[in-house]
Amino acid sequence: MLIMIFSESEHFNLYRERIMKPRFFLTPFATTLAILLVAGGCFAAWTDTLKDTGSKYLDDGATGASLPYSLSEANLGIKEVLRLGTKSAVSTLGKKGGFSKNPAFSISLPDALKGLAGNSSGLVSSFNSVAESVVPSAGNIFLEAIKGLDIKNPLPLISGGKDAITRFFEKNSRGTLKSLIKPIVSGALDQTGTSKYLTPLTAAQESAGLAEPLFDMSDYVTDQTLDSMFTVMTAKEQDLRTNRGGQTSDIIKKLF
Repeated sequence: MLIMIFSESEHFNLYRERIMKPRFFLTPFATTLAILLVAGGCFAAWTDTLKDTGSKYLDDGATGASLPYSLSEANLGIKEVLRLGTKSAVSTLGKKGGFSKNPAFSISLPDALKGLAGNSSGLVSSFNSVAESVVPSAGNIFLEAIKGLDIKNPLPLISGGKDAITRFFEKNSRGTLKSLIKPIVSGALDQTGTSKYLTPLTAAQESAGLAEPLFDMSDYVTDQTLDSMFTVMTAKEQDLRTNRGGQTSDIIKKLF
């Protein structure tokens, strides 16, 4: 009898272990993964919260300083100034005669080459027409650069000199802009056959015993184009700062 009771009890324990034993369990790897997923979600949420808190702190600081705009609005306003400046540059320069018929922007040979080149009218005319043709494309490149412009401290740009915003943009973006625009200029020079106008210049170089090219056409026209575009943008910024009638948006009116 005792043997039977023991036997039944033993079978009951085995049955209980099989029935009640958990069918699913976390391996050490799964446990670690679960922790990382939860922690990752918490970290992402914490990062977003930190960004929002930082932006709010900056905006609260601007409000505390009795500024008529928040720091977020300042960033938007600066980019609006640059956007309007770019549009002005394109409308002024990106048309027939935009360079060639405007003494302020007309491209000529460098002073060091003027006496050496003889009759360079064809070359100069080609430089100007190429610059006029590439400005619209250059304007689009400018606008994309403005969108991604990193402005960590906008206040000095707003309270700075009459062209502080344009100069900041030029300082931080000119190298990249040139690298993107120069291939467009080079292609336009090739299409117009500008190289044929270099023959008199090359002959003059040989006569003078100068074996190396005096300048890179693509580089030169690109720099001249950029200089002119930034000049027009500077004038537009000055107008926006001083001429309230020319301030076309509420955000710019707040800035200046």
